[in-house]
Amino acid sequence: MSPLNPSQSACHGHAIIIGGSMAGLCTARVLAQYFQRVTVLERDELPTTAAPRRGVPQSPHVHVLNLKGQQILEQLFPGLRYELEAAGASTIDLAADVFWIAPAGEGTCFESGLTITPCSRALLESCIRQRVMALPNVSILAGRKVTALLPNEEGTGICGVEIQTHGEDEKERSPLFADLIVDASGRHSRAGKWLQTLGYGQPEETVIDAHLGYATRIYEIPEDWHQTWKIFYLQNNPPHQPWGGVIAPIEGDRTSQDDGSIDKPLPSRWLISLVGGDHT
Repeated sequence: MSPLNPSQSACHGHAIIIGGSMAGLCTARVLAQYFQRVTVLERDELPTTAAPRRGVPQSPHVHVLNLKGQQILEQLFPGLRYELEAAGASTIDLAADVFWIAPAGEGTCFESGLTITPCSRALLESCIRQRVMALPNVSILAGRKVTALLPNEEGTGICGVEIQTHGEDEKERSPLFADLIVDASGRHSRAGKWLQTLGYGQPEETVIDAHLGYATRIYEIPEDWHQTWKIFYLQNNPPHQPWGGVIAPIEGDRTSQDDGSIDKPLPSRWLISLVGGDHT
């Protein structure tokens, strides 16, 4: 994708994106090339640092940014990888630095030249959010809850959203109009119900449940730790062995508390997750 230049490429009016997480931020980056103005509406109050937030409950768990995803993000945000590394993220060779125990045995270690940059979800989202906020035609409005979709006069489409500002009277709502509305609010999306309320019918849903659960904790890496691997992956083998686990490095130097404050500095950290089982 070519570098963003709104004055040369934007040809449409206003786009609204519901949800300011990874999907919403990446959507904003793409639409910024085609719309004169892009507004991201996020119900959370966004942290100023790389810290987990309420709207992303899975944030503290292990996240894997696969190589293709990393390449796409690098196209959208050139230099993103160097920003992650500067913040303390590691560089991992997918074959040489990963100790993988699969049901068939240990994986073979070799230099593949295929490298990824593992880090916390909070750091990745924070870096991308800062990039999107710097775009001249994009606005991220935090503390804005979308409560309904607004139909056009003909009743044939959607022309805007109804929003409620966090902390204000629930009855105080205001309209925001746009030429395009994208729902990137994730699994808690209410778009189907909103469309049904307007008489447009509820879209058909496809639900895929992997029946996986996670339990994760952050540990400080011992100073005398010496191993050839940087990521350890014990793959589960359902239904015979439903449990697995992963140890992955994330950025160090700080650890964020639930309130966004900074705790004692750490030289480096592990994110260790127990994965598997039928969570139902």
